[in-house]
Amino acid sequence: MYNEQNFAFLQKMLGTCYPLHFWTYDAQMNLLPEQTEEDTFIDRIITANGMKEMLCQAARMEQATPVELVDEIGIVIGAVFSLDAAGNPDRILLLGPSFCNDQSFRRFQEDLNRHELSIGTRRHILDYFRNVPILSIATFQQYLLMMHHCIRNEVLGLEAIRHSGIIYEQMARPYKTLSSTQQAFREELDRQTGDTLTKEHLKQAAYHLTDEVTREHAGASGFEQQIVSAVEQGNIGLLSMLNEGAKFSDGIRAQLDDDIQRYKYSSISLLTLCSRAAIRGGLSAPVSYSLMDTYTLAIDHCMTVADIMHINDVIFTDYVTRVHAANTNPQISSAIRTCVDYINLHIREKISVEVLADLTGYSEYYLTKKFKKEMGISLNQYIQQEKLNLAKTLLDTEQMTITDIAELLHFCSQSYFTTAFTKQFGISPSQYRENR
Repeated sequence: MYNEQNFAFLQKMLGTCYPLHFWTYDAQMNLLPEQTEEDTFIDRIITANGMKEMLCQAARMEQATPVELVDEIGIVIGAVFSLDAAGNPDRILLLGPSFCNDQSFRRFQEDLNRHELSIGTRRHILDYFRNVPILSIATFQQYLLMMHHCIRNEVLGLEAIRHSGIIYEQMARPYKTLSSTQQAFREELDRQTGDTLTKEHLKQAAYHLTDEVTREHAGASGFEQQIVSAVEQGNIGLLSMLNEGAKFSDGIRAQLDDDIQRYKYSSISLLTLCSRAAIRGGLSAPVSYSLMDTYTLAIDHCMTVADIMHINDVIFTDYVTRVHAANTNPQISSAIRTCVDYINLHIREKISVEVLADLTGYSEYYLTKKFKKEMGISLNQYIQQEKLNLAKTLLDTEQMTITDIAELLHFCSQSYFTTAFTKQFGISPSQYRENR
């Protein structure tokens, strides 16, 4: 339940490091009274760009865990949901906006210049956003979790934060061809007036950023060594390390014009480290490289920072789990290991026992008995299990429909795929995608 004193204390504590801004809505995303002109200004913007509707939808979800919204320029807003005695959201508390890095403000300024705004309006908007702090995604997420704990008295990990991306369509187009959402955004900007705000906060943010970059570079190499070690050992007890690692580094620190590209470079660097470490840990090289190809394509298709960070989690977990599985039973014969490697490499295809028998030189009957004895699971069950594991990854990283995934993996029907997926994971494919 919302506690005004706790919230005020949180604002005071977090505000000692950065000029953070907080504002409050009811459960229907109506701005609560006694708000400032800045609150009204931001409220109009998040209404125009669709963030408000996304937050309303998030509030209606059962768990109502914290939400992080990131747009393509690099502006971040977070939300925490206060619950009443009946467990229903009664307030939505917002943190932000902030910039991901010091290039975000420059891109925002360039984007603003493309709109036909009056000089006074443009100056007012820039004066406001010059005071928006610069926080790494990792730092912002930690503050969001602190805010959730303060409001809900509940400790969550970084994996509990739901991520959503706001993508604007071709912002460089002339005004006459803008979408209805962009037009509404521009009209709201046109109506803004106000006094110039202080620029001291920007200087403070720049100082913190420089200090933060220095410290985070120092922590990055150590964290990478921990990742390599965890993957090489197949240590499933360290699967939470990636979330902990967010406290040390956001990856590549080079200030590129395209923030999404910077995160893609970082993700592919992580992927390369995991791939090589997995091979040293005992995973078949063809399997490891095949995974790398699949994940590289998934990273390339990402449209938001949140999507890239989610794929990082999937990559790390997948490699650690596979190395662990490869070393769990060192008594597996070379013939059965050959079968397992072939299945992993051709998991998107229709795999038959006949092909595997030809590959090993055994009869189908003998191979199925030997596989069951060494793996503790029938050959057909293992093939289906691995297809379902891939389906889970595709639901995490691709925009394919459930029907398309079922067809890609050669399930006889979508209904059978859904039944098998639910039996293995305890949740249907559609529910899994909604809850990720």
